[in-house]
Amino acid sequence: MFKPDLNKQEFIDLVDGMSDPDFARYRYCQEISGTHLAIGKFESTLIMAMLMCSRIKLKKALGDDAKRWEQLLQKQEYLQASTLGSLIKSPFENGING
Repeated sequence: MFKPDLNKQEFIDLVDGMSDPDFARYRYCQEISGTHLAIGKFESTLIMAMLMCSRIKLKKALGDDAKRWEQLLQKQEYLQASTLGSLIKSPFENGING
């Protein structure tokens, strides 16, 4: 997208040279990425809050999903114990391409 050392004036020139549809697409991508990050943060916060609940109350509230919740906790523990390098490699080793 942008070169790493893009300065303010270069950015202004780049945006100024965009057509209206290109600028609209650029803004749309900014909004979508901001929304994606906000949803991810909300999801993480919700999971952390649920982790603080007692297991008995949580099982009662989740009902049939309690077993899946246990699986999620195991997956979370595994991922949190992983290094950044292994997290980056994992999707490619498991056949997930982009």
